[in-house]
This record gives sequence, structure tokens and C-alpha cells, in this order.
Amino acid sequence: MTTALGTEQWAVVGVIDPDAYGAGDLTSDIIDMSLWSRLVAIVQIGTSEATSTVDFKLQDSDASGGTYTDITGKATTQFTAADDDKQSLINLRFDELNDDARYVRAFLAVATAA
Repeated sequence: MTTALGTEQWAVVGVIDPDAYGAGDLTSDIIDMSLWSRLVAIVQIGTSEATSTVDFKLQDSDASGGTYTDITGKATTQFTAADDDKQSLINLRFDELNDDARYVRAFLAVATAA
């Protein structure tokens, strides 16, 4: 049995700050997966407009400033207004990255309304 606290084993390494965003794409900080064996991406959706949709996924690249590609199977089901005040998690292991990828970011797409 370990006596370590969760805060001693986990770190926040990338965020998209919570806010009332309009339509558009948002990305998190870039995460260098050579420093981590796995991560958990957490999305929390607040109250949205009746026609709003939100897509959340993980993407990777071989360079921190490179072109990012979706990671297969690492996306949530699209959020709609019926999903107000919900959360979802995506787990990722280093070995699930696309070939030669090292850098990861969270990608959030808000469509139609805030």
C-alpha cells in the first residue's frame, strides 16, 4: 500500500482555461510525452446555448510546433445542450500515439454558439 498523495503522483501539464467561449477551436498547452507514460484529459462542459455543440479530442505530432493529427479512439462523443454540466475523460498511454509522435495536445471545438 502506498502512502503517497494523489497530488504527489499527478501533475497538471496542459489546460484550456474554463470560460464562456464562442464558436471556434481551442487547444491546450503542448505536452511532451517523453516525460510521461500516460495522461488523463478531462473536459467539463457548463451550460451551453440550445444549438451549441462541443467536440473534444486528443491530437499528436512529432514536433511541438508541427502538424497535429487526431489520435484514433481518443475523442469524446459530441456534447450538445442536452449534455450541459457534464464531464468526460480520455485516457492515453505513450504507446497509443501515432508513429513517431511525441507531443500531445487537447483540442476543443465549439460550434454554433457559446
